[in-house]
Amino acid sequence: MAEEVQGQADEESESSEATIAVHWREEGYYVPPPKFIGQANASDPAIRARFSEENFPECFREYADLLHWDEYWHTTLDTSNAPFWRWFTGGKLNASYNCVDRHLEQHKNKAALIWVPEPEDVPHVSITYQELYRRVNEFAALLRDFGGLKAGDRVTLHMPMVPELPVVMLACARLGVIHSQVFGGFSGAAAGGRIADSGSTILITMDAYYRSGEVIDHKVKADEAVAAAARDAASRRTDYDLATLDRIFASMGEARTASPQEMAAINRSFHRAIWDAARNRTLADLLERLAVHLRRYPATTYLRPGRWDEALEEHRMVIEAIRDKDPDGAAAVAERHMRASRDVRLDMIRNGLTESSRS
Repeated sequence: MAEEVQGQADEESESSEATIAVHWREEGYYVPPPKFIGQANASDPAIRARFSEENFPECFREYADLLHWDEYWHTTLDTSNAPFWRWFTGGKLNASYNCVDRHLEQHKNKAALIWVPEPEDVPHVSITYQELYRRVNEFAALLRDFGGLKAGDRVTLHMPMVPELPVVMLACARLGVIHSQVFGGFSGAAAGGRIADSGSTILITMDAYYRSGEVIDHKVKADEAVAAAARDAASRRTDYDLATLDRIFASMGEARTASPQEMAAINRSFHRAIWDAARNRTLADLLERLAVHLRRYPATTYLRPGRWDEALEEHRMVIEAIRDKDPDGAAAVAERHMRASRDVRLDMIRNGLTESSRS
């Protein structure tokens, strides 16, 4: 019986492969109409000669001239910092304007997007350039006025292939906002990791969509993404903050011949780093870290070896002030508690005296 079943399966497999092979040999050719060929950008047979190696890179001006430039470039290709080459140096343009606005004068009623939804009984959606222009500007205004976004900010998109996706992308480009599109099929955790990686401040998504005949709950992925991004970002900030503290402590330990001005700059960096770290670490964690460095770099304490507790107490007061005030306020607290011995400490640094020689 088992052999018969296996034999039937083999026959069905061979039949399927044969059917596929037949379709492989099918080749369909669709010749575009002459009008479409005539408007194509690469319709001229002489294009190969124009874009030959001897005409590089100036030949690419031809394609750049198809775009609208807010400011024209002065150099087609800048190779002065190879391999970081820069095309059309000095030029400025807006991708959203080039994709939408410049087509309004002649093609505002022409379909810019034609979307075929997954349910076969749902009508196709055609969006004209005029309608696309309206939608893009509406969403750009939302991002700017409600989201508070400006040029250079970053957002993450976790969306499927729906008309709203290009609308959002064009709105971001209109404002100069950097967007990262995460494939809609990826998990919430995967989207969250990408949010943290990019330093994104806003997640743009949708509640549900059709896929493989089913309605997919996408809102649950958004919740997972936000939670994952918060955890990931907090971990990354902690690692970065502690690494910053390490570098500053090392510079303070090596600053035994620093001038008062140099030491003041290091001190300001120290308090700024403490401010960043204090938002993500407990007081006990920070004091433990400080204790390690105070012992490793005695000159940074400006105290005799037996007075570590006094140094930690000073830093504890600084950190507590940071939690309640801004960095400048915390620096003022630190200055108030250290003013009495500041001149002595700077003299010790300038003279290159260690705490052991002092004692």
